[in-house]
Amino acid sequence: MSLPGPEARTGSGPLVWAHAEDTDTAQSLLRLGWKLDAVNPAIQLLLSYPAALSLPELPKHENTALAPLEVETPRDLALRTVPDLCLWAGTLRGLRTLGEGRSPTVPCIMINADADKVDQDRPLWFPGRGKTAFTHVRRILCSDREVQARLVRLGLEAGRIELSGMLREGSVALPCRIARLEALSAEIGARPVWLAAQVQPEEAPAVVGAHRIAIRGSHRLLMILGPAEGNAAAPLAERLRDEGWSVAERARDDAIEEITQVYVVEGCAELGLWFRLAPVSFLGSSLVNGAGGCDPFQAAALGSAILYGPNVGQHLKSYSRLANAGAARIVKDASSLAQGLQRLLAPDLAAAQAHAAWEVASEGAETTDRVVSLVTEFLEETGAI
Repeated sequence: MSLPGPEARTGSGPLVWAHAEDTDTAQSLLRLGWKLDAVNPAIQLLLSYPAALSLPELPKHENTALAPLEVETPRDLALRTVPDLCLWAGTLRGLRTLGEGRSPTVPCIMINADADKVDQDRPLWFPGRGKTAFTHVRRILCSDREVQARLVRLGLEAGRIELSGMLREGSVALPCRIARLEALSAEIGARPVWLAAQVQPEEAPAVVGAHRIAIRGSHRLLMILGPAEGNAAAPLAERLRDEGWSVAERARDDAIEEITQVYVVEGCAELGLWFRLAPVSFLGSSLVNGAGGCDPFQAAALGSAILYGPNVGQHLKSYSRLANAGAARIVKDASSLAQGLQRLLAPDLAAAQAHAAWEVASEGAETTDRVVSLVTEFLEETGAI
């Protein structure tokens, strides 16, 4: 989706503009694209944030566009794109500036309003000014009663302020074709299975080595192996055959037979399917430097227990949240990966870790649902959908 200007809005769906000023919130807002699509596929989401933020590469919905702001201000962006509604996760001061000037203002919902965002504006305030400065604000979702009281003292109507949890980074459940899931589940049967996802070429020897160790104690163990790049699947499968492995390939529509030891799939194309099939997942691009890791919440949201390497700089906070909750375990090489895998082959341990992962991924879900509900209500009231 390209950045829409006013001239491109004719005949298109409603535009919801979301603005964040920190990485975690930007990642949380990015995932709203799928939620809004479920409400109405015509809704477009535009996410803006300071260009200085370092956002990791994350999947985004096809109707979502990114707008890193270098010179352009949020207000300039609003005047250029003419959104139907703004989800503002910046400071109260920034929200106030959107209502200044002679041009039409954008209706706004402020989310994640905490003490830091409110207090930044405090020196510029005197009681009651909020009645005129925030006429464009439809609702403010704030973190606690103290913040709520401060906003009321500034003159905002109490009826427009709502106590809510913080919008937290999590994940939507990646889709999959149910018929394909049922067919592959039937082929696998009762065999134990694990997934190695987004594996870099330099990681493949460690992953295969871990499978070789684990299969000694569980001879029916099946590995679903997904290289980070889809075009690496066929050469990898051929190399494994040369090493003596019994290999089936998704790209060739091979059946998974009782003798199949490795099922090679194409990159990230069907991760929703693989996470559903595998109760244990090693998330690659993490054993080697430079790749930065991959989004762990995709696995967590689908209840897959997580193993990962130490090089996850692009998603460090996400992995830390999961690890602190006992929902993910770090490994460093083939030996420790095999040990972690063998431990999680015990169904009760895998289930406990997977449940912990799901709980972390679901934090903030109630707030997310409330935000989507407010957006839907507003767009319906204005006739945008």
